[in-house]
Amino acid sequence: MVKKELPVIPFDRSDDLHNLEIIDSADMVLFMAGNQFMAMPEIIAGFQKEYPDINKIYYETLPPGLELKQILVGGAQFRDIILDVFPDIILVP
Repeated sequence: MVKKELPVIPFDRSDDLHNLEIIDSADMVLFMAGNQFMAMPEIIAGFQKEYPDINKIYYETLPPGLELKQILVGGAQFRDIILDVFPDIILVP
């Protein structure tokens, strides 16, 4: 089996990794297209009001091409963190 190299999320993209501190215990993982970042706080709040049992939501608002690479390889690297989660929901344009 050939091991694929993880894509590297640029150092300055920390604003696109939301709730990174709970990534290992997230109830839900979302990969959203980068241009969704403005609407996400309102969407998350509305979703959690409807589904209060889902407390911890990790989401990314990276460019779709980078998220696709992350999905296909099974992870990505951001700084010294390996992001090896698979999204429950993917929304791309």
